Amino acid sequence: MTRFHYQVKCQNDQASCLDPAGPLYSGLISFKNGVSPECAKQVDVIHTDPGGYGIADRAGTADFWPNYEGGKTVQPGCLRGNFPLLSEEGLCSHIASWRYFAETINDCNCFPAASAPDYATWSSTNGTTNSTIYMGEYLSPEARGNYYLVTNDRSLYGIGEEGTDPNNRIDN
Repeated sequence: MTRFHYQVKCQNDQASCLDPAGPLYSGLISFKNGVSPECAKQVDVIHTDPGGYGIADRAGTADFWPNYEGGKTVQPGCLRGNFPLLSEEGLCSHIASWRYFAETINDCNCFPAASAPDYATWSSTNGTTNSTIYMGEYLSPEARGNYYLVTNDRSLYGIGEEGTDPNNRIDN
C-alpha cells in the first residue's frame, strides 16, 4: 500500500485536494503550508478523515464533508477504534477520498452534496438546502462553501439524491 498526501490534480485555475494531510500541515506544530483557497481560483477539498490523518478545517473554496458527524469522522466500511500509526485500518477513512473521487470520473452525478454553512445546520434541516452541487471531477465552477453528503459503505459509494439527507447515514 502506498501512503502519501493525496492531491490529485492541479490544472489551470483549479486544484482538487483529497483529504489533505493534517499532521505537519495544520495545528500548533505545523512545518509546512497546506492547501488553502489561495492555491487556485477554485480549490475543492474532500475531507474524509477530519481530525485524524486529514485536516479538520475548511481549506478550499468548496469543501466537501462525506459522512461527517462533527469531529473525527469514520467512513462507512471502516472500523472504529485505535489502530497503530499508518496501519491499514487506521488509514481507511483517509484513503476513502480517492475512492470517492475516482467514482466521479465515470459518473458525474453520483455524489450530490447539500450546501450548508456548517454541520449543525445540515443535520438539523435534514439536508434541506437551496443549493446542491456534485462532488468530484466535474465540479461546478460556481461551487463555494461547505457541502455535506452521505455515502454507501462500498463501491458504488454514491447513493444519489438520498445522499444529501444526513438521516440516510450508514452506521459502522
